Amino acid sequence: MIDAHGPVRFGFRELRNATANFSSDRKLGRGGFGTVYLGYLKRMGMEVAVKRVMTSANTSRGEQEFIAEVNSISKLSHRNLVKLIGWCHERGELLLVYEYFPMGSLDKLLYADARASGAPAPEELTWERRYGIICGVASALEYLHHGSSKRILHRDVKASNVMLDGGYGARLGDFGLARVVQRDGATHHSTRAVAGTRAYMAHESFFTGRASLGTDAYAFGVFALEVGRASDAADAALDGAFDPAEAERAVKLALACCHPNPRERPSMRAAVQVLAGGAQAPEPPLVKPPFVWPPGGGLQQEIELARVGVLFTGARAQSSFCLMTSSSISGR
Repeated sequence: MIDAHGPVRFGFRELRNATANFSSDRKLGRGGFGTVYLGYLKRMGMEVAVKRVMTSANTSRGEQEFIAEVNSISKLSHRNLVKLIGWCHERGELLLVYEYFPMGSLDKLLYADARASGAPAPEELTWERRYGIICGVASALEYLHHGSSKRILHRDVKASNVMLDGGYGARLGDFGLARVVQRDGATHHSTRAVAGTRAYMAHESFFTGRASLGTDAYAFGVFALEVGRASDAADAALDGAFDPAEAERAVKLALACCHPNPRERPSMRAAVQVLAGGAQAPEPPLVKPPFVWPPGGGLQQEIELARVGVLFTGARAQSSFCLMTSSSISGR
Protein backbone atom coordinates (compact mmCIF):
# COMPACT_ATOMS: atom_id res chain seq x y z
CA MET A 1 0.00 0.00 0.00
CA ILE A 2 1.16 3.51 -0.85
CA ASP A 3 0.81 6.12 1.86
CA ALA A 4 -1.85 8.60 0.73
CA HIS A 5 -0.47 11.47 2.83
CA GLY A 6 2.64 12.06 0.76
CA PRO A 7 3.58 13.43 -2.66
CA VAL A 8 1.01 14.47 -5.29
CA ARG A 9 -0.78 11.79 -7.24
CA PHE A 10 -0.68 12.66 -10.96
CA GLY A 11 -2.81 11.39 -13.79
CA PHE A 12 -1.13 9.45 -16.57
CA ARG A 13 -2.34 11.86 -19.24
CA GLU A 14 -0.72 14.84 -17.51
CA LEU A 15 2.65 13.11 -17.28
CA ARG A 16 2.41 11.82 -20.83
CA ASN A 17 1.81 15.38 -22.05
CA ALA A 18 4.56 16.72 -19.81
CA THR A 19 7.12 14.43 -21.46
CA ALA A 20 5.81 14.79 -25.06
CA ASN A 21 4.54 11.21 -24.92
CA PHE A 22 7.83 10.00 -23.39
CA SER A 23 9.76 11.23 -26.40
CA SER A 24 13.28 9.89 -26.91
CA ASP A 25 14.37 13.52 -27.23
CA ARG A 26 13.37 14.01 -23.59
CA LYS A 27 15.28 11.00 -22.29
CA LEU A 28 17.66 11.91 -19.47
CA GLY A 29 18.94 8.45 -18.66
CA ARG A 30 18.17 4.80 -18.10
CA GLY A 31 18.74 2.75 -14.96
CA GLY A 32 18.22 -0.74 -13.64
CA PHE A 33 14.48 -0.25 -13.12
CA GLY A 34 13.37 2.31 -15.66
CA THR A 35 13.94 5.32 -17.90
CA VAL A 36 13.95 8.96 -16.80
CA TYR A 37 12.49 11.75 -18.98
CA LEU A 38 12.52 15.52 -18.78
CA GLY A 39 9.02 16.87 -18.28
CA TYR A 40 7.31 20.20 -17.84
CA LEU A 41 4.27 20.51 -15.56
CA LYS A 42 2.16 23.43 -16.77
CA ARG A 43 0.03 23.70 -13.65
CA MET A 44 3.14 23.97 -11.48
CA GLY A 45 5.21 25.90 -13.98
CA MET A 46 8.28 23.75 -13.43
CA GLU A 47 10.56 21.23 -15.09
CA VAL A 48 10.64 17.79 -13.52
CA ALA A 49 12.31 14.42 -14.00
CA VAL A 50 9.77 11.66 -14.69
CA LYS A 51 10.86 8.08 -14.08
CA ARG A 52 8.92 5.45 -16.02
CA VAL A 53 9.39 2.26 -14.04
CA MET A 54 9.78 -0.91 -16.08
CA THR A 55 7.03 -3.46 -15.49
CA SER A 56 6.77 -7.07 -16.55
CA ALA A 57 4.08 -9.70 -16.35
CA ASN A 58 6.75 -12.17 -15.26
CA THR A 59 8.00 -10.26 -12.24
CA SER A 60 6.77 -7.85 -9.61
CA ARG A 61 10.22 -6.31 -9.15
CA GLY A 62 9.34 -3.02 -10.83
CA GLU A 63 6.20 -2.57 -8.74
CA GLN A 64 8.07 -3.47 -5.56
CA GLU A 65 10.68 -0.83 -6.38
CA PHE A 66 7.94 1.72 -7.09
CA ILE A 67 6.16 1.16 -3.78
CA ALA A 68 9.47 1.10 -1.88
CA GLU A 69 10.52 4.42 -3.36
CA VAL A 70 7.23 6.20 -2.69
CA ASN A 71 6.87 4.90 0.85
CA SER A 72 10.50 5.37 1.85
CA ILE A 73 10.97 8.99 0.78
CA SER A 74 7.43 10.41 0.72
CA LYS A 75 7.87 12.17 4.07
CA LEU A 76 11.61 12.80 4.00
CA SER A 77 12.91 16.35 3.98
CA HIS A 78 16.63 17.04 3.80
CA ARG A 79 18.70 19.45 1.74
CA ASN A 80 20.88 16.61 0.41
CA LEU A 81 18.05 14.34 -0.77
CA VAL A 82 16.27 14.45 -4.12
CA LYS A 83 12.67 15.47 -3.48
CA LEU A 84 9.88 13.20 -4.70
CA ILE A 85 7.18 15.52 -6.06
CA GLY A 86 4.59 12.94 -7.04
CA TRP A 87 3.66 9.60 -8.52
CA CYS A 88 1.24 7.85 -10.85
CA HIS A 89 -0.10 4.31 -10.89
CA GLU A 90 -2.55 4.14 -13.77
CA ARG A 91 -3.17 2.06 -16.92
CA GLY A 92 -0.53 -0.41 -15.81
CA GLU A 93 2.08 2.38 -15.72
CA LEU A 94 4.27 3.20 -12.73
CA LEU A 95 5.65 6.75 -12.79
CA LEU A 96 7.67 8.78 -10.29
CA VAL A 97 8.11 12.57 -10.49
CA TYR A 98 11.21 14.21 -9.00
CA GLU A 99 12.96 17.54 -8.83
CA TYR A 100 14.93 18.16 -12.01
CA PHE A 101 18.63 19.03 -11.82
CA PRO A 102 20.02 20.31 -15.14
CA MET A 103 23.60 19.46 -14.10
CA GLY A 104 22.65 15.79 -13.96
CA SER A 105 24.32 13.04 -11.97
CA LEU A 106 27.78 13.22 -10.47
CA ASP A 107 29.20 10.29 -12.43
CA LYS A 108 28.80 12.21 -15.70
CA LEU A 109 31.09 14.95 -14.43
CA LEU A 110 33.56 12.51 -12.94
CA TYR A 111 33.99 10.26 -15.97
CA ALA A 112 32.20 11.41 -19.10
CA ASP A 113 33.68 13.56 -21.85
CA ALA A 114 31.90 16.63 -20.51
CA ARG A 115 32.91 18.96 -23.32
CA ALA A 116 31.41 16.66 -25.95
CA SER A 117 28.06 16.56 -24.13
CA GLY A 118 27.96 20.27 -23.40
CA ALA A 119 28.07 19.70 -19.63
CA PRO A 120 30.43 21.62 -17.33
CA ALA A 121 34.06 20.61 -17.72
CA PRO A 122 35.61 18.25 -15.11
CA GLU A 123 37.93 21.10 -14.05
CA GLU A 124 34.92 22.70 -12.38
CA LEU A 125 34.88 19.91 -9.80
CA THR A 126 37.35 21.67 -7.55
CA TRP A 127 38.50 20.10 -4.31
CA GLU A 128 36.18 22.39 -2.35
CA ARG A 129 33.23 21.13 -4.37
CA ARG A 130 34.32 17.51 -4.15
CA TYR A 131 34.65 17.73 -0.38
CA GLY A 132 31.27 19.43 -0.18
CA ILE A 133 29.75 16.59 -2.21
CA ILE A 134 31.27 13.97 0.10
CA CYS A 135 29.98 15.87 3.14
CA GLY A 136 26.53 16.24 1.56
CA VAL A 137 26.10 12.53 0.90
CA ALA A 138 27.35 11.72 4.40
CA SER A 139 24.78 14.14 5.82
CA ALA A 140 22.00 12.55 3.75
CA LEU A 141 22.89 9.07 4.99
CA GLU A 142 23.16 10.27 8.59
CA TYR A 143 19.63 11.65 8.25
CA LEU A 144 18.31 8.40 6.76
CA HIS A 145 19.95 6.27 9.45
CA HIS A 146 19.42 8.46 12.51
CA GLY A 147 17.44 11.60 11.77
CA SER A 148 14.14 10.59 10.19
CA SER A 149 11.13 9.12 11.99
CA LYS A 150 11.90 5.75 10.42
CA ARG A 151 15.37 4.32 9.91
CA ILE A 152 16.00 3.91 6.18
CA LEU A 153 18.72 1.90 4.46
CA HIS A 154 19.52 3.29 1.01
CA ARG A 155 21.29 0.15 -0.31
CA ASP A 156 22.56 1.74 -3.52
CA VAL A 157 24.88 4.65 -2.74
CA LYS A 158 26.97 5.46 -5.83
CA ALA A 159 28.00 8.41 -7.99
CA SER A 160 25.26 7.88 -10.58
CA ASN A 161 22.62 8.17 -7.83
CA VAL A 162 23.91 11.55 -6.68
CA MET A 163 22.49 14.57 -8.48
CA LEU A 164 24.09 18.02 -8.45
CA ASP A 165 22.23 21.27 -7.99
CA GLY A 166 23.33 24.60 -9.44
CA GLY A 167 25.77 25.18 -6.60
CA TYR A 168 27.33 21.70 -6.90
CA GLY A 169 25.40 20.59 -3.84
CA ALA A 170 24.90 16.83 -3.60
CA ARG A 171 21.39 15.34 -3.69
CA LEU A 172 21.18 11.61 -3.00
CA GLY A 173 18.38 9.95 -4.95
CA ASP A 174 17.12 6.67 -6.44
CA PHE A 175 15.43 4.98 -3.50
CA GLY A 176 14.28 2.01 -5.54
CA LEU A 177 16.29 -0.40 -3.38
CA ALA A 178 15.77 1.50 -0.14
CA ARG A 179 14.07 -0.26 2.74
CA VAL A 180 12.59 1.01 5.99
CA VAL A 181 13.84 -0.51 9.24
CA GLN A 182 11.52 0.26 12.13
CA ARG A 183 12.88 1.85 15.30
CA ASP A 184 12.54 -1.28 17.41
CA GLY A 185 16.26 -1.81 17.55
CA ALA A 186 16.56 -3.46 14.14
CA THR A 187 19.61 -2.42 12.19
CA HIS A 188 19.34 -4.56 9.06
CA HIS A 189 16.99 -5.71 6.32
CA SER A 190 17.06 -9.27 4.99
CA THR A 191 16.48 -10.05 1.32
CA ARG A 192 16.23 -13.20 -0.73
CA ALA A 193 18.73 -11.93 -3.29
CA VAL A 194 21.81 -9.76 -3.15
CA ALA A 195 20.76 -6.21 -4.09
CA GLY A 196 22.77 -3.16 -4.98
CA THR A 197 25.66 -2.29 -7.27
CA ARG A 198 28.38 -4.84 -6.72
CA ALA A 199 31.42 -2.56 -6.81
CA TYR A 200 29.95 -0.66 -3.85
CA MET A 201 28.75 -3.68 -1.87
CA ALA A 202 30.28 -4.87 1.38
CA HIS A 203 31.69 -8.38 1.30
CA GLU A 204 29.33 -9.73 3.94
CA SER A 205 26.32 -8.89 1.77
CA PHE A 206 27.08 -11.90 -0.40
CA PHE A 207 26.91 -14.20 2.63
CA THR A 208 24.00 -12.78 4.59
CA GLY A 209 21.70 -11.24 1.98
CA ARG A 210 21.30 -8.43 4.49
CA ALA A 211 21.53 -4.70 4.10
CA SER A 212 22.56 -2.83 7.23
CA LEU A 213 23.83 0.49 8.50
CA GLY A 214 27.29 -0.98 7.93
CA THR A 215 26.68 -1.86 4.28
CA ASP A 216 25.52 1.70 3.57
CA ALA A 217 28.67 2.96 5.34
CA TYR A 218 30.82 0.67 3.18
CA ALA A 219 29.23 2.01 -0.02
CA PHE A 220 29.82 5.54 1.22
CA GLY A 221 33.50 4.72 1.76
CA VAL A 222 33.87 3.53 -1.83
CA PHE A 223 31.99 6.62 -3.01
CA ALA A 224 34.20 8.99 -0.99
CA LEU A 225 37.38 7.47 -2.42
CA GLU A 226 35.91 7.69 -5.91
CA VAL A 227 34.98 11.36 -5.59
CA GLY A 228 38.27 12.28 -3.95
CA ARG A 229 40.27 10.85 -6.79
CA ALA A 230 38.15 9.85 -9.76
CA SER A 231 40.90 9.92 -12.40
CA ASP A 232 44.30 11.25 -13.37
CA ALA A 233 42.46 14.06 -15.14
CA ALA A 234 40.99 15.04 -11.79
CA ASP A 235 44.47 15.21 -10.30
CA ALA A 236 45.54 17.54 -13.08
CA ALA A 237 42.43 19.66 -12.59
CA LEU A 238 43.07 20.04 -8.86
CA ASP A 239 46.74 20.89 -9.56
CA GLY A 240 47.59 20.82 -5.88
CA ALA A 241 44.69 23.14 -5.00
CA PHE A 242 43.22 21.19 -2.08
CA ASP A 243 43.14 21.31 1.68
CA PRO A 244 45.56 18.67 3.03
CA ALA A 245 43.68 18.35 6.33
CA GLU A 246 40.35 17.77 4.55
CA ALA A 247 41.95 15.30 2.16
CA GLU A 248 43.47 13.34 5.05
CA ARG A 249 40.15 13.26 6.90
CA ALA A 250 38.28 12.11 3.81
CA VAL A 251 40.72 9.32 2.92
CA LYS A 252 41.06 7.99 6.48
CA LEU A 253 37.31 8.02 6.94
CA ALA A 254 36.69 6.32 3.59
CA LEU A 255 39.16 3.55 4.43
CA ALA A 256 37.51 3.06 7.84
CA CYS A 257 34.09 2.79 6.18
CA CYS A 258 35.50 0.15 3.83
CA HIS A 259 36.88 -1.99 6.66
CA PRO A 260 36.23 -5.69 5.87
CA ASN A 261 34.87 -6.22 9.39
CA PRO A 262 31.49 -4.43 9.62
CA ARG A 263 31.95 -4.04 13.37
CA GLU A 264 34.91 -1.76 12.76
CA ARG A 265 33.11 0.68 10.45
CA PRO A 266 32.06 4.06 11.84
CA SER A 267 28.42 5.08 11.85
CA MET A 268 27.32 7.80 9.45
CA ARG A 269 26.77 10.06 12.46
CA ALA A 270 30.43 9.63 13.37
CA ALA A 271 31.38 10.15 9.72
CA VAL A 272 29.63 13.53 9.62
CA GLN A 273 31.47 14.60 12.79
CA VAL A 274 34.82 13.60 11.29
CA LEU A 275 34.20 15.47 8.04
CA ALA A 276 33.14 18.58 9.96
CA GLY A 277 36.39 18.45 11.92
CA GLY A 278 34.59 17.79 15.18
CA ALA A 279 36.15 14.36 15.72
CA GLN A 280 39.41 12.64 14.90
CA ALA A 281 39.52 10.56 11.74
CA PRO A 282 40.10 6.87 12.51
CA GLU A 283 43.64 5.68 11.88
CA PRO A 284 43.78 2.97 9.20
CA PRO A 285 45.73 -0.20 10.08
CA LEU A 286 49.25 -0.49 8.68
CA VAL A 287 48.38 -3.80 7.02
CA LYS A 288 45.21 -4.33 5.02
CA PRO A 289 42.89 -6.39 7.25
CA PRO A 290 41.57 -9.64 5.73
CA PHE A 291 37.91 -10.34 5.20
CA VAL A 292 36.67 -13.18 7.39
CA TRP A 293 33.10 -14.31 7.65
CA PRO A 294 31.70 -14.60 10.16
CA PRO A 295 33.78 -11.99 12.01
CA GLY A 296 35.74 -13.88 14.63
CA GLY A 297 36.65 -16.77 12.38
CA GLY A 298 35.60 -20.36 12.76
CA LEU A 299 36.09 -23.47 10.67
CA GLN A 300 37.13 -23.08 7.05
CA GLN A 301 34.17 -23.21 4.71
CA GLU A 302 33.77 -23.22 0.96
CA ILE A 303 30.81 -21.35 -0.49
CA GLU A 304 29.84 -20.92 -4.12
CA LEU A 305 27.72 -17.92 -5.08
CA ALA A 306 26.06 -17.34 -8.43
CA ARG A 307 27.90 -14.74 -10.55
CA VAL A 308 30.57 -14.41 -7.88
CA GLY A 309 32.37 -17.73 -7.69
CA VAL A 310 33.87 -19.88 -4.94
CA LEU A 311 34.63 -18.20 -1.63
CA PHE A 312 36.66 -19.71 1.18
CA THR A 313 35.95 -18.31 4.63
CA GLY A 314 36.97 -18.98 8.19
CA ALA A 315 40.21 -19.66 10.03
CA ARG A 316 42.97 -22.05 9.14
CA ALA A 317 46.28 -22.48 10.92
CA GLN A 318 45.70 -19.25 12.84
CA SER A 319 45.39 -17.21 9.64
CA SER A 320 41.97 -15.99 8.60
CA PHE A 321 41.13 -15.30 5.01
CA CYS A 322 38.51 -15.04 2.33
CA LEU A 323 39.51 -15.79 -1.26
CA MET A 324 37.46 -14.99 -4.33
CA THR A 325 38.34 -17.36 -7.16
CA SER A 326 36.13 -15.63 -9.70
CA SER A 327 35.62 -11.97 -10.51
CA SER A 328 32.58 -12.35 -12.74
CA ILE A 329 30.75 -9.57 -10.98
CA SER A 330 28.59 -7.14 -12.91
CA GLY A 331 26.70 -4.02 -11.91
CA ARG A 332 23.01 -3.55 -11.48
